[in-house]
Amino acid sequence: MKGILPFYGRLLSPRPLLFSVFLLLFSVSVVKAKTVVVGAGFGYVSVQNMNGLNPGDVLAVAAGQYTGGSFSNLNGITITNNGGTVSLSGTVTLNTLVGCTFSGFQFNNINGIGIRWDGNFRRCIEKNISFNNVSGNAND
Repeated sequence: MKGILPFYGRLLSPRPLLFSVFLLLFSVSVVKAKTVVVGAGFGYVSVQNMNGLNPGDVLAVAAGQYTGGSFSNLNGITITNNGGTVSLSGTVTLNTLVGCTFSGFQFNNINGIGIRWDGNFRRCIEKNISFNNVSGNAND
């Protein structure tokens, strides 16, 4: 009799099932981030909203030389290069960004401002950006 009661207690306990249920719920609710390549390697690159994007996604700018760019109304997006050098010869305007990262760009021979911040923005990060021969402010 001494060994039967603890066995029944373990048999009726929901603890072994809790981990399995938690694992099942977590695996169903996970959404994988995607990478969206933008730009043609020349001209002006622009993304104006979250259409087709979810927080955590990556906007990868195709390698090349651009005359400028604009990124607006984004939330939780990483804006970076697509594995090659992205050189900009004009201003990039960042407008109304929340929790975004802007990284991996070169600003060369710009007559004026390199990066212009407009609108409301918070918790944004800039990293791995180089400025060469920018006549105005690098960041404004």
